[in-house]
Amino acid sequence: MLYAEQRNLNTALRYAKRFIDATGGSLLKGWRLLALILSAQHRFSEAEVVIDAALDETAKWEQGPLLRLKAKLKTSQSLPMGAIETYRYLLALVQAQRKSFGPLRSVSQVGGDGVNEYEVWHGLADLYSRLSHWKDMEVCLGKAKELKPYSAEVLYTEGVMLQGRGQAEEAMSAYITALLVDPSFVPCKILIGALLSKRDSNALPVARSILSDALKIEPTSRMAWYYLGIIHRVDGRIADAADCFQAASMLEEFDPIENFSSIL
Repeated sequence: MLYAEQRNLNTALRYAKRFIDATGGSLLKGWRLLALILSAQHRFSEAEVVIDAALDETAKWEQGPLLRLKAKLKTSQSLPMGAIETYRYLLALVQAQRKSFGPLRSVSQVGGDGVNEYEVWHGLADLYSRLSHWKDMEVCLGKAKELKPYSAEVLYTEGVMLQGRGQAEEAMSAYITALLVDPSFVPCKILIGALLSKRDSNALPVARSILSDALKIEPTSRMAWYYLGIIHRVDGRIADAADCFQAASMLEEFDPIENFSSIL
């Protein structure tokens, strides 16, 4: 994990393989880490082979995290229909799991690595947002919101939808509300900074402060570096802007499909 977060990917890959050998492939986090490292190296098809191998060794109710990674890998390979099909299979697992656990127990409350209904709907909403299918996204987001009405993640995704529809002020309101729920939620800080960077020069110091705060929490956020570079450029700090753009470019080259910290 340490080497992966430092983007020393070859060394991280070697240790991830050793971890899988040492545990006999019995722990999901080993397979997930290996797949994420391969995705950061843009070896998406190999990462998918790893996920498929892990699925063969994993009980049905524990496949949720692996299938979500597979859907993201399909998206990264410009195969949105494959990603949608994977989420449909996940929804079928949700329904089967609900029957097994009974109607009185919420699927979102099933512990461990079970199939989590909220994460399925939210993942679908995120996928439709990437495709700019706003109506489909709104339906999926509504399902996710029913399960977690006060989630910073849901409010952030709602903001993305509003911004995609050209409702910038409403999107800003959603991002700010999300930060009231979780003050350390980096994706909202980034998009608030991005929206403020498009306003007049009086908003630039606030935008710079918010993005700098985001980078203190998540130093490897390439989008935070990118928008901070935009602000420096608009403000006339060309050298600082160049440093930020260089950092963003380097991180983009080794960006996994999901943060490495998601495994912890």
